[in-house]
Amino acid sequence: MSVLMAAHCAVSSPYYFFLAALGIFAPVAPEILLSEWRTTSAIAAAPHDFRGKSFSVYALSRGSGVPDAALSVLERVRSAIERMQRENVSVRISEERIGLEGERRLCGEFESEDAARTAWQHAVAIAAGVDLVSLKVEPCPY
Repeated sequence: MSVLMAAHCAVSSPYYFFLAALGIFAPVAPEILLSEWRTTSAIAAAPHDFRGKSFSVYALSRGSGVPDAALSVLERVRSAIERMQRENVSVRISEERIGLEGERRLCGEFESEDAARTAWQHAVAIAAGVDLVSLKVEPCPY
């Protein structure tokens, strides 16, 4: 089978992917294909699965700088965490640039797991559907 024909089959049938180096077609479930190709809001854990006291929000780029929508998510999550802090929730916030194109990481470390879970749920809701934003349950890099 020619590469052109293989590429056409891979594009026309979303249930298969083409391994160009091996010339092999392999069946793949549609949800796996979607998760591999989609870059929208990679969420590491569902809101109800949250376990921990800290998480990070990443605003990423795809070769042409961080989109305004991703930076807006970072700003809105920071505002939500700062609002919790003003309401006497014990939290440490850190933000740092992590890439050459302005990629940023915002991390919140909470004293209580309940407060962290609440902030996580807000962050997930804010980031829903925004491209190049990733949330990850992880320790803050202090």
